[in-house]
Amino acid sequence: MNRKRKLGSLVAAVVSLGVIAAFVIMINVDGGSDTGGESRQIIAYINSRPVVTEEVELIASYADNPEAIISAKVVQQEAMRYGLLKEDSYAYFLSELQAENKRRERAIANDDVIYGPRQYTEQSYYHYRQANLFNQLKSSWIESEGDISEEALHQYFETNREQVARKHDSIIIHKVTAALQEELLSIETQIANGASFMEIYHARDESDGGAEVESISDENYREVSKYRSQYYDAAVRLQPGEVSVIIPDGQSYAILYCAERVEGGYFSFNEIREEVIHKYWDEEFEAHIQERSSSAEVQWTELNQSAR
Repeated sequence: MNRKRKLGSLVAAVVSLGVIAAFVIMINVDGGSDTGGESRQIIAYINSRPVVTEEVELIASYADNPEAIISAKVVQQEAMRYGLLKEDSYAYFLSELQAENKRRERAIANDDVIYGPRQYTEQSYYHYRQANLFNQLKSSWIESEGDISEEALHQYFETNREQVARKHDSIIIHKVTAALQEELLSIETQIANGASFMEIYHARDESDGGAEVESISDENYREVSKYRSQYYDAAVRLQPGEVSVIIPDGQSYAILYCAERVEGGYFSFNEIREEVIHKYWDEEFEAHIQERSSSAEVQWTELNQSAR
């Protein structure tokens, strides 16, 4: 989808939410903070502060919905309130991007170590900057809120015990593998016709990788889910005796069989106290941003037909 068509879809979504629309305004401010002396289309006013189409396209590149635009700008406006950001305008963002890329140029010329890309694009720097602002704002907001009481922390733990304290089940998986998906089709058919997976498994040679046994537990599930997501998603859905469909797994394909599954139980409060604190504040901060976004004064403008 091209940029104009994507932006048009976003505007259509906004209109469908029933927000008030006004005519698009073309502005020119000599050296102004909102335009940098250039004429830009304003797509919205959020808490009376203008948002231009170029910035909306950057936000839409990772979250194509009106709520994401409001949330992103609310985070920036909150960052200004806490002294973490001087301005929330697109022009100021461009000045920061230019300064950062010049800094990187100088560092490279001086053989200094830099982390990340040699040069940021508008899109990559916007995402990087927004993520940093979010984390900095969360830290400042938590500090301003003060300490959580032990009573509230324990209440949060008990209320959310299933989400915060449950250990991962221990799962034993037997799998048959092949380099090509087609090589497993006949096995899949045999199993569908009543053949025993384990008989097929034992008939294959474990030494050449055609048959393997693996385990997933609380100790390794994060790594498995991160680097082998399709395998993990298929494995955790299986109950003992169940067989998966053919799935991609790294450079090969596999059929999985759940041989054993033991419930993981729960961590005690004292075992994960610090994690509970982090989760509590994460949820509280997200709720704070959501409340600020919901109560924001938003006026959307109507783009001309060429943007649709």
